[in-house]
Amino acid sequence: PSELQENPVIKEALQLCEEASYTDAERAEYDKYWDEVRRENMLIEGKFAEGKAEGIAEGKAEGRAEGIAEGKAEGKAEGKAEGKAEEKIENAKILKKLGIAYDIISEATKLSIKEIENL
Repeated sequence: PSELQENPVIKEALQLCEEASYTDAERAEYDKYWDEVRRENMLIEGKFAEGKAEGIAEGKAEGRAEGIAEGKAEGKAEGKAEGKAEEKIENAKILKKLGIAYDIISEATKLSIKEIENL
């Protein structure tokens, strides 16, 4: 009856009774079916794991390449900034040796008068 099928415990008990009544040939087919299902699930899980590993490897490679590119860009920017700072100091030293007033050197190099005095 359908009302018995609605109760999960009774439904499971009925299924177990049905499986217990299988002949040897039916039991072999039943076992063969579930073996195929398990084998297919294992293949799917294996392919999933393989795909996941490939994705992780690709992500790491892309991340590494991006990191290298960002590092190079930052290094170039820092190098340019340091070079400009060193150039200002060298120019200020030359102007100081030539006897140019500190306020003019400061205006030309954007260094403070205190920085020029300390050169």
